[in-house]
Amino acid sequence: MSPIAADDSAPEASLDHLAAVFQSAIDAVISIDGLGLITSVNPAAARLFGYTNAELIGANVSMLMPVPDSERHDDYLRQYRHTGRRKIIGIGREVFGRRRDGSTFPMHLSVSEYQIDGKAHFAGIVRDLTLERRSQEESERQQVLFDAIIKDTPRALVLTDNGRRIFLANPAVKSVFGYDEAELVGQRSQLLYETDYDFERVWKASLAGSTGLDPLAVNCRRKDGKVFPAEVVATSVTARDGQILGHMRSFRDLTKQVAQTEALHRSQRLDALGQLTGGVAHDFNNILTIVLGNLEQVFETSDVAEKHDYCRRAVEAGEMGARLTRRLLSFSRQRKLEPAVLQLNTYITSMVEMLERALGETVSLSTNFAQDLWMVCVDPSEIENAILNLSVNARDAMRHGGRVSIETANLQLSSDDVLEEYGIPAGDYIRITVADNGEGMSPEIVKRAFEPFFTTKGTGKGTGLGLSSIHGFVKQSGGNVTIYSELGKGTVVNLYLPRVAMEVRRNLQETEKQAIPPANLKVLVVEDNPELRQLVAERIRRLGYTVEEADSGASALQKISEESFDILFSDVVMPGGMSGYELGSRVRVASSGTKILLTSGYDTEFASDLNSTNDAFHVLRKPYRQADLAQALRDCL
Repeated sequence: MSPIAADDSAPEASLDHLAAVFQSAIDAVISIDGLGLITSVNPAAARLFGYTNAELIGANVSMLMPVPDSERHDDYLRQYRHTGRRKIIGIGREVFGRRRDGSTFPMHLSVSEYQIDGKAHFAGIVRDLTLERRSQEESERQQVLFDAIIKDTPRALVLTDNGRRIFLANPAVKSVFGYDEAELVGQRSQLLYETDYDFERVWKASLAGSTGLDPLAVNCRRKDGKVFPAEVVATSVTARDGQILGHMRSFRDLTKQVAQTEALHRSQRLDALGQLTGGVAHDFNNILTIVLGNLEQVFETSDVAEKHDYCRRAVEAGEMGARLTRRLLSFSRQRKLEPAVLQLNTYITSMVEMLERALGETVSLSTNFAQDLWMVCVDPSEIENAILNLSVNARDAMRHGGRVSIETANLQLSSDDVLEEYGIPAGDYIRITVADNGEGMSPEIVKRAFEPFFTTKGTGKGTGLGLSSIHGFVKQSGGNVTIYSELGKGTVVNLYLPRVAMEVRRNLQETEKQAIPPANLKVLVVEDNPELRQLVAERIRRLGYTVEEADSGASALQKISEESFDILFSDVVMPGGMSGYELGSRVRVASSGTKILLTSGYDTEFASDLNSTNDAFHVLRKPYRQADLAQALRDCL
């Protein structure tokens, strides 16, 4: 090939190359002459506007423009040819195009000018912006929604970076925490929590992705330092590739909810106490009748054995009253259990007479006790309450009379037994069964039987606390309660209590052996009630102590300033402005060798609330037996 031939072929190759680029371009390319007539289009342009090449070539380019641009296009060209003023040529801008079907779409148009044979031609490159605009509009819509959510949600929302520093807080943060957003930006979110423990707990839960459905209960701290209950939902904000971009915390102030819940519980307790009043008064009247009746019989008989029997009955009735007050205290205030080692056969037998009176004439009571029943370590008053409550429930389920049975049994549970039916660890248990042939309960009622304040009895006839308190006591004692019932056939309630360890029994027996009365020790009894003070003094003298009496704190201090005492035994609540706690504190200063023992009719926790001093004292709760008094006095020494 000659050089001239090679040179002649170069333009042809270049033109072929440009044609290939023109035909394969993704963007639409349209060329027009100086009059606005289309001279060429590439396939992308034909597809974009919906025309064929033949329909476009020779047509005025204004057909691809919506009104009013289509009407003004020819004027734009004329003005440009005469003035050279550019509106789009060589500049490029976003405009709208019109398809063959009349629909319009956003596009970016870049126009360039070129000459062919001295005549002006124009090339336009069109890029469809439809998807880009949709994406932009969606992004703007999401931003508006996000701003609305952040701004209008009542929850306090806080966004932090990976260093746990706050970079965004919504307006609700001001009402919940008291901070403006500007005060929080750049601060570690730790300042919103009461403790570092809650702060770290929420952080770990967020990283683990475990709080989305289960908000965490925390205590938060406001700007003024006040602590309040809250729940927080913690989430990590992640990119599509899984990279953590930041963290969001949604706080809900629970102050009002907690206050409302507490108010509801107080209201429910007051309502329940009101319902209990009639029953309590009835029980106390029965107890007083037994005490007074037996004591009157003591004066009527000269037989020593009968006197002892009447006195024993009066003492047992008094103990029954003491247990009743303990149950009331347990209900009105959380009372710790006071376990003792019991032989349940003997204990339940002592209750039979009372149970028969409670069940009435139309309900028969039978017992079936296991021989050599193991010992248990439980609160006696709670056992009595449980058996009495279950028996009364059984009576109420038999409107026309029926039968109640109480049974005891030793039970050894293996690991195969405990999972499903019993719900307690493997081991040795004593089972108490209270059964009746009454109306029975439906499965739905059985499921709710242990719920506090749930009752099927009519208004004013039940508090819904009986089975709930039994369940709580047995669980606290390491056992469990099960119910089996069928409508029309009756109900069986089983109480499972763990067998007492031999070491506990030996320790209690050794403690009882140590209760030996002392001699030549002086006790000062302080009590404002003269009859009770006289009785207490006599009981302590029978224990071998020398006793003197005082009717007030001031009188007691006067006596202690004049002579020495080994023990001060004082009531907690006394008139005159000086409590037993205050008296004890002053006696410790004035007479350091004097031991202090207090007594109160309140439960131990309530009595301790009356202590305005920094000193700790042992409190013997009323009523107490002679053995309890003897042991308490010895413990002081």
